[in-house]
Amino acid sequence: MKLNTAVNPLRKANQSITPVGKRYSKNYKRFFKDITEFDPLPFQVKYHQTTNEHGYKALSVPTGLGKTVTVLVDWLYRRIHSPSETPRRLFYVVPLRTLVTQLTEVIRDITARSGIDIPVYKMMGGDLNDDWVEHPEQPAIVISTLDQLVSRQLLRPYTSSIKSSLMHFAATQDDCTIVLDESQLMTQALGTSVVLHELMLQQASFHSRELVLCSATNNTSLVDKKTFQFNEITLGRGDYKHKIGGAKVNNKKSLHTYPKLTDDEIVELAEDRHQENGLTLIITNTVKRAQSIYSMLKRKDKILLHSRFRKADRTKIEAQIPSFRGIVVSTSCIECGVDISADVLITELAPWSSLVQRGGRVARLPNTEGEVHIVKSNKILPYKQVEIDAAANRLMGLKDFSIKQIMSVPPVESANRKPNEIDLEFLKRMFDPRNTEAISQYVRDVNMPTCYIAWRYPRNLGIDMPKLDALEKCPLYTTQLIEIINRRKDVWIVDEEKTAATRPFKTVWRQFNIKADKIQPGIELCVGTAAKNYSAEIGLLVGCRKRVKQIKEKSPKRSNTRGGYGDDSKNAALGLIPHLYDTKNFAKRICADIDLRFSEFSDAVILAALLHDLGKACITFQKILGVTGEGDPSNRDEGRPLAKADFYIKDGPAVYGDRAGFRHEMPGALALLELDAKDPLVMWLIAQHHGQVTGGSFRSMKEWADTEKMICGVCEGDYIPAMRGSWARDIKKPDWIKADKGYFFPKVVFKDPNSYVKAYREAFDECWEMYGPVVMSYLGTLVRCSDHRASEFREAPDNDED
Repeated sequence: MKLNTAVNPLRKANQSITPVGKRYSKNYKRFFKDITEFDPLPFQVKYHQTTNEHGYKALSVPTGLGKTVTVLVDWLYRRIHSPSETPRRLFYVVPLRTLVTQLTEVIRDITARSGIDIPVYKMMGGDLNDDWVEHPEQPAIVISTLDQLVSRQLLRPYTSSIKSSLMHFAATQDDCTIVLDESQLMTQALGTSVVLHELMLQQASFHSRELVLCSATNNTSLVDKKTFQFNEITLGRGDYKHKIGGAKVNNKKSLHTYPKLTDDEIVELAEDRHQENGLTLIITNTVKRAQSIYSMLKRKDKILLHSRFRKADRTKIEAQIPSFRGIVVSTSCIECGVDISADVLITELAPWSSLVQRGGRVARLPNTEGEVHIVKSNKILPYKQVEIDAAANRLMGLKDFSIKQIMSVPPVESANRKPNEIDLEFLKRMFDPRNTEAISQYVRDVNMPTCYIAWRYPRNLGIDMPKLDALEKCPLYTTQLIEIINRRKDVWIVDEEKTAATRPFKTVWRQFNIKADKIQPGIELCVGTAAKNYSAEIGLLVGCRKRVKQIKEKSPKRSNTRGGYGDDSKNAALGLIPHLYDTKNFAKRICADIDLRFSEFSDAVILAALLHDLGKACITFQKILGVTGEGDPSNRDEGRPLAKADFYIKDGPAVYGDRAGFRHEMPGALALLELDAKDPLVMWLIAQHHGQVTGGSFRSMKEWADTEKMICGVCEGDYIPAMRGSWARDIKKPDWIKADKGYFFPKVVFKDPNSYVKAYREAFDECWEMYGPVVMSYLGTLVRCSDHRASEFREAPDNDED
């Protein structure tokens, strides 16, 4: 089963997003206007016309000219008129959480207004919908924060189970167009994205993959232009002369520079330049200075915006800004995604890319003018001296800050690096869910706030309080978190072990001990409202006079989790053979939907789906289900094993006893080794179908009680009994399955499990060398999706077992 080419070995399914009876123009300019209600600018047409073999482009266009619709309409056009050549999923990736919500609403409005039938999902911490992962055959648009996407591409999905890492990897590495908007703000992750794209282009895959870098100040020095075809689209002469585009590009913005000014002097400058019924924007480099200047403004028409607000409070503030008239004080969080047109901008000197973004908030409307005042910063942090100096040098030659002027300035050399240590060997290690290598250095800036805190009334604190809602959380640095919780006794953290042991999953809390517990990136703590270190108007500020007000509680959502062997919603046992046939049938349907039919790959997926739960027939597992052994009320024949009991079973020593951590996937995979199946791909697809045995080694699974006589709970002498039943008529029975008439599968008795370790590792390595990470994870996703759909099918009330 050798893959002969590294790119597009199979023809893709023709999945239409066009409603029945609806037709869209093949003329791109007309199509663009039908979707957006306005004519495209010349650069937007050029973007559509520019293609290359590697799907590798940069869109270097100033803010306010329509980068989002440029990419979106191009992808929609291609999905409608050439679906077999266009990736099914569009990932629009932004650096800020607030942009996710805004873009989701904008894109849903565009697709709904134009009648295009395609779901639009959000993907950010605290607001995550992963349904698109379960449907690889369906087109989808996903609006994501950068950390959510890149962590999935590195096989460690943030805010999702590690057990689903291969599914997320496949969904974000193949059959996708990835758009990195405001790429200049993406620091480490930009280099990671470039490395992954270039690495994946060299791997075998079933579909195409595209990467688009969007920014007014794109720096493409990270791109390997010698090896890969790459195109950069910028404004041309036609854009500057265009009636609409030119009216924005040529808007005059007078430029004024200043030495260091005190907070009082900045306030005085703002009051002097502010126009009646106008909008003045003050942008500082730190939250502390923004809070100071805001407090000094002696007026009511003022707003403060920065990153140290709870989501609920920040959302209210951002909703006011578009129509607000007065003075807005903010940090860099207003640089992108906030659609405002200020009359006056007063900003601290910042890196060039940030200055361009800040200047883009001034005179955005056609035929308007504005003022840009740049003040030398008192402190370099959070930036670097070399970045500040480079920006100051560029300002020296400018007459004004119009788009036309700043586009004439060459881009700054990227300070980001390409993490070349991310290679195939790195991904091979990350295939193992027990690998503890960190990925944070490839995902986000180490200087970014990575901790969260929330406040609740003392009466609501306790071990059984609901989990934190995204609206309650306030981001902050580790040092700030320590300062707030130091010497406090009302600090709570989720007890992960006890929470994982509950069914259905229920959040269990415990008190946080600052001496014993580690404060790690991503930690979330809850404290009492008596802390007095937060205000809905000012944000996070130690020393506030008033107690914090708790965000109104919402009813906790229960997650729909998989992985158990029983079911809470329906007390009905399910035979193993019917479940295997259900899974096989769904696998055939999915393979047909993605045009994977009648190929060696579809054969492997369908066979693996049919045998995926073979290990549940193992006598060890069936005893746990009550099928055999003393006191068995059903007195069932072990040759007719169950897939599911009529009661719930959770993993753990209390259930498995001396077989702690028994994984039913393992005897299923080992059975193929014992029968000398010589089909390593099918064997691995069976082993990986719950996302826990995905690597090539068992020895990394320390908590699974791997002893000299046990591998993943399987011991010498364990056996899979001869299973009664007929073989499927629509699938050829492999030669290595030598079952008697009337039996589905022969009896398999396991030897010393350690004797299989070398053979299993060699089989995994053979798959890796032959297919690579993308093909393996993609096929594994198809098997897992088939299993999930088969389980849901049997749980439906109108699908009782025959």
